[in-house]
Amino acid sequence: MPHECYAEPELCIRSISTERTKPYSACNPVSRVCIVDRVGKCPFCDLDQRVLTESPAVMGSCFYCNASLRNRRLAVDHFVPWSLYPNDLGHNFVLADETCNAKKSDALAAVGHLETWCQRLDDHGPTLGVEFDSVGIIHDESASRRVTSWTYSNAEQSSARLWIKADDFEPIDATWRSVVRL
Repeated sequence: MPHECYAEPELCIRSISTERTKPYSACNPVSRVCIVDRVGKCPFCDLDQRVLTESPAVMGSCFYCNASLRNRRLAVDHFVPWSLYPNDLGHNFVLADETCNAKKSDALAAVGHLETWCQRLDDHGPTLGVEFDSVGIIHDESASRRVTSWTYSNAEQSSARLWIKADDFEPIDATWRSVVRL
């Protein structure tokens, strides 16, 4: 049975049918992120932040700046931005503080962040899959890795700049190729 929330339940991350076939975008129809408030629940879908914060893959810190997420506004960020690949797969989600999420916006993350993301999948991909299943989030680790490789390849071809932190960016180079493991 689908979870009901917000004015448009089809936009809620928890409104996936039990068969996990119903498409969804994200909790917040404006910013396409699930904002988790200070008490640990998403105001749009009531998604409990423990799904991501208590995972060994997250360890309670911002994916990008490593700051503790205790008593901070959180956002579930698309590692490969929604604007570059509009499909929600659980392994593409990372937990970030609201500031890092806003600063990264629709940019690809720097190679250092890519390395962390790949290592997280190497170390915890299957565990995350089980956790995503427990809350009805569609996931496919292999597809997420392929999409990431494809996106960084396109970024390299267009000489894109990668987000490091705050307002800092760096030009992409071929080093990302040695990081991505398919």
